[in-house]
Amino acid sequence: MIPLRIGEIFFLYLFLFLAVLFIVWMSFEHSHRSKRYEPPVRKGYRCPICSYTYTADRDEPVHRCPRCGSYQD
Repeated sequence: MIPLRIGEIFFLYLFLFLAVLFIVWMSFEHSHRSKRYEPPVRKGYRCPICSYTYTADRDEPVHRCPRCGSYQD
């Protein structure tokens, strides 16, 4: 049997516990990285009629100004 003092046993136990905890944490982060929420891509626009600045989705070909209701290209 390997002779160990109580301080060495405590350190070894603590080190192994933290190592296992770190490995579990990293595997959890790696497996859930692709499932995180990503907000839609938006672009800022300025209305030529009322000069209001707003954001809208890029995939919309035509959108309306939220303030005056005019259509923008």
